[in-house]
Amino acid sequence: MISLDELHQQNHEISSISNVLRRLVKNRLVLDNQVVSELFFRYFDKVKQHLADEQPLYANLLVNNDQSVRNITRQFVSGDSEIKRILNTFTQRWTKR
Repeated sequence: MISLDELHQQNHEISSISNVLRRLVKNRLVLDNQVVSELFFRYFDKVKQHLADEQPLYANLLVNNDQSVRNITRQFVSGDSEIKRILNTFTQRWTKR
């Protein structure tokens, strides 16, 4: 299982790329740029990997004796599902990958 430090590092990398992309997409002229496209795919790949790496952690938390821990974990799992849905929709709609 991945360590919490590694998950934190992944989250930091995803946030950094997200900040760059947020600034780039304000300029519609760069949206067709190959470098921007590659950055989007790097972002998508990192997010998908992060979501996959979290799953074993969630599995352990969903069987925790504390009901509040299980409830919070379900909320995170639900959030992950929504993130996956958004990424898939965006990928299908706006990319040719």
